[in-house]
Amino acid sequence: MMFWWDPLYFVFALPALLLGLYAQAKVQAAYNRWLQAPARVTGLEAARRLLQAAGLYEVRLEGVPGHLTDHYDPSTKTLRLSESVAGVQSVA
Repeated sequence: MMFWWDPLYFVFALPALLLGLYAQAKVQAAYNRWLQAPARVTGLEAARRLLQAAGLYEVRLEGVPGHLTDHYDPSTKTLRLSESVAGVQSVA
């Protein structure tokens, strides 16, 4: 069996790849812009206040290494904020 590339693959894959790169660039640009805007609390404190206001006391908060690696783990009810968000006093 010989391996071959269907040129039609690029018709579908290239626009999806370009759209993904564009979206990533927009998110990064927005994050960098709002990183310069000061806030009174850190990201961890803001998240705790929002969770308490919503009555979600069982959700734990943790800091994780990385940049823009924030995520929620429903299996452990844990909200993990990246270092660049958790400890910084900015709107980002």
